[in-house]
Amino acid sequence: MSTPSQPPDPAEQPEQQRAAEEPALGAEEEQPTSEAGEGKSRKPLVITLTTLGVAVLLGVLGTFALGPLRSNITEAISGFTGPNIEKGDCLDMIEAGLEDFEQEKVECGSDASDYKIVKHQTGSTSCTDKEDYYQVLTFDNDVYCMVLDVTPEDCLWVQGDQYLDTKVGCESDRASLNVTKVADKSDKNVCAPGSYYATYPELSRTVCMQEIGGKG
Repeated sequence: MSTPSQPPDPAEQPEQQRAAEEPALGAEEEQPTSEAGEGKSRKPLVITLTTLGVAVLLGVLGTFALGPLRSNITEAISGFTGPNIEKGDCLDMIEAGLEDFEQEKVECGSDASDYKIVKHQTGSTSCTDKEDYYQVLTFDNDVYCMVLDVTPEDCLWVQGDQYLDTKVGCESDRASLNVTKVADKSDKNVCAPGSYYATYPELSRTVCMQEIGGKG
């Protein structure tokens, strides 16, 4: 839903959008409309990993809700050989921030799985020419396009713009968003008013999320 120094050519960064008027943790605003599902958007991070494993903030470019620059893609770029991962694999983001970044391949659909790789390409850091909510992990020339691996009643820990959103137990004090629906169509209107949402047009999927106790 995900989770906040300039690169030479940054890709665009994903958003999770919200229909309420108050900003969420790590959020940037878009003006809401009267239609359900329209509203503000959260801004995930853009990160890079050096060969020493030290994460460095690259920055964000594109179109901000509150300014002219903003990105729609979150990416981690590394100078070392990528892990043994491929399309269809799922990843546990053990450390999902700028100061520390570590991932591990796990079983898809498991409690540990945070993201699923839905595309593996070489060169281009753009997963699609449409506005969407992919997370992008880049190791050298290999680009992995990822989506949230969640089901209804899963919960997410939203740490802010410098972290990827990750799954946590809903009973945890860290739980910020609750996944309320995963629909087999790309349409933000399947989500209730006030929800966050992430749409994946190429997958025909929409993830709807709600704040937990005002922490989202």
